[in-house]
Amino acid sequence: MIAPPRFHRGFSLIEVTLTIILMGIVAATVMPSLTTIEDTRGAAAADEVRRLLAVARGRAMMTGCPCGVDVDPETETLRLVQIIEEGGDVEPMTDGLGAARDSVVMPSIFRGVGISEFTDGAGTGGAGTAWFGYDGIPEVRDASGALISMADEDIRIEMTGGEIVIVRAVSGLIE
Repeated sequence: MIAPPRFHRGFSLIEVTLTIILMGIVAATVMPSLTTIEDTRGAAAADEVRRLLAVARGRAMMTGCPCGVDVDPETETLRLVQIIEEGGDVEPMTDGLGAARDSVVMPSIFRGVGISEFTDGAGTGGAGTAWFGYDGIPEVRDASGALISMADEDIRIEMTGGEIVIVRAVSGLIE
């Protein structure tokens, strides 16, 4: 007499073990890639902050008018600003065609990265503006744009990913 065929009702211990080992190998290769993406995103966000600061500094040196980057850690936005004439109002910086430049909302461009802290040239934290004078040296100005003094301390913008952008008080060097 021939025995009836046996049907398997599950996985063997070897099959389950191999599956777990393969899943571990795949996870070990994917996780470093994810952290690399986050690090790259943070570095790109810091580069964007440096670029905006360089635009403001260059515009101030080119036009002789105070220009800066308005930084708001609460809303995580950056906005290029300028003062066209001495004693005038703080206005959004315009592009070559006269249109106001848009604010940069960091988390909308660099997911997971924002601005955690801003310190101006007087050492004051919170929202404020990184101002540059006609010579490219950082200045301290009040909310209306009136000159208070030259920057005594370095300007610092800290990102949530750990990146720090510094503008040196003495030279205006952007690091």
